Amino acid sequence: MLATIAAIATGAAMFASTTYLGQYFQLGQGFTPTESGLLMLPQVIGSFVGSMVAGQLITKFGKWKRILIVGTVILGAGLFSAATLTHTTPVWLVGIFICLVGLGVGTLNQNLILAVQNTVGLKDMGAASSGVAFFRTVGGALAVSLFGAVLTRHLTSSMETFAREHNVDPSQMATPPRSTCPACHRPSRRPCARPTVRARACCS
Repeated sequence: MLATIAAIATGAAMFASTTYLGQYFQLGQGFTPTESGLLMLPQVIGSFVGSMVAGQLITKFGKWKRILIVGTVILGAGLFSAATLTHTTPVWLVGIFICLVGLGVGTLNQNLILAVQNTVGLKDMGAASSGVAFFRTVGGALAVSLFGAVLTRHLTSSMETFAREHNVDPSQMATPPRSTCPACHRPSRRPCARPTVRARACCS
């Protein structure tokens, strides 16, 4: 039961962070998509280092419970730190925060399966291992959809507040500007797909 809950939480942290960090770097910090991908390297490196070091320690000492506890603490610290990010947070500090998240995810990701395999019988090992992987994927899917809804709601509320403070109609902020179709000269919200064919190019 605890391994399943931990797998859901780990999947949520892993998938949600990789999904929305790129948007944060692009929309919040103003970086290009290529730069955003490079700025996410600390999390990837942290995940690699956490997985490798945890595996080596478990192999050497044969203790996995303490490793999982340390990984949980690191992941929690990284997530709570990342919750304080704003558009003015220095990039190097963001890198430290997401590196902590990567370390925690790397430490927990595969070792949770190891923990389950050490607590079930040989005949149930396959089902237990696949169950942890399944719930990790489910946790990631739920987290991405849930956090996406929260982000959309928060963004909509913030835009409405900004519009009221600056005496702007909120509907105008969400509506793209109207232009003129180059073929039929009628109002249009997008360019004509085939502007040379005047009889078929009206897109109003």
